Amino acid sequence: MRLLKFVVFVAIAAGVFSLWQQREFVVSAYRDDPTATELRLDGLDIAFDPTPIADSPHALSVAPDARRIRLSTVETVPPPIDDEPELPSMGGGRARIDGVVFGPDGVVPGAVVRIQRHTFEGIVEEEVVTDAAGSWSVRGLRGGRYSIRAFVPNSLTSGTPSLFFLEDADKGALDLELEPAPTGRDAEVVGPTHIVPGEPAVVAITLGRWIVDAEGRLVRLPASSVELNATGFAPVSILSERRVTTDSGGAVSYVVDCAEEGPAAINVSGSAEGVLFAAYAELPPCSFTPPPPPPGEEGDETEQTEQRDEPQEDLDQ
Repeated sequence: MRLLKFVVFVAIAAGVFSLWQQREFVVSAYRDDPTATELRLDGLDIAFDPTPIADSPHALSVAPDARRIRLSTVETVPPPIDDEPELPSMGGGRARIDGVVFGPDGVVPGAVVRIQRHTFEGIVEEEVVTDAAGSWSVRGLRGGRYSIRAFVPNSLTSGTPSLFFLEDADKGALDLELEPAPTGRDAEVVGPTHIVPGEPAVVAITLGRWIVDAEGRLVRLPASSVELNATGFAPVSILSERRVTTDSGGAVSYVVDCAEEGPAAINVSGSAEGVLFAAYAELPPCSFTPPPPPPGEEGDETEQTEQRDEPQEDLDQ
């Protein structure tokens, strides 16, 4: 036991002595010694020359008085220029238009008459309201291409706007006729285009109702969630379920068959929110011969464009 203690004591002493020597070596490395430093190891001699310290190339000077420094003025960026062109006004001319608005029961007081002037830059519009006698008037108009529509929101409309060209000093008269939106609900067949007798076909029908919107346009809205019961007219027979409900787009479909050639139609009837109605849907004729192809879309569009662009002759000057 004493021998073990002696060995431990000797080991601790040797370690402390070794640490002291290493400390002296490290401390001596940081002392100012202008002479060369030599390191001698067994079998190897290494000598280090001291590195001379040169003067710094950077010179420091006293900073100027910061209170006398003037910063350059920063120019503010101007706001962006709106490139959108300003629409020309409708007024400022010498032309005028007068008229009266009529309805199914006579003159219509309180009807809205919307006048639009069409230019290359856009459309400028103005609205006037008819007086107790159904009369309206717009004065001080500039020359140009105009369209006019009259309507009573949710009630009456003149339908397609009247188009005409107005000279700078024209004095015209334009009476407008208003009609109510079709009552009830109508059925429109969207397919197919041909039914061959003896070959079942799927017929798609949309159910809708017409309204006059806030812009005076006649708009067809889909009648959704309406339970329908279909009946076929000879020679049409319905092979699928007859009682179906319209989807969110007001559409239903039936599988039909024709016993022979001839006109085809089905009748759909039902109720929605306690309101009863019936609609007649005319189908493509039953025939073994396909119908002739419809006229080209380009020709139709050209014809419609010519009809739209053709000035109306109901503007009396």
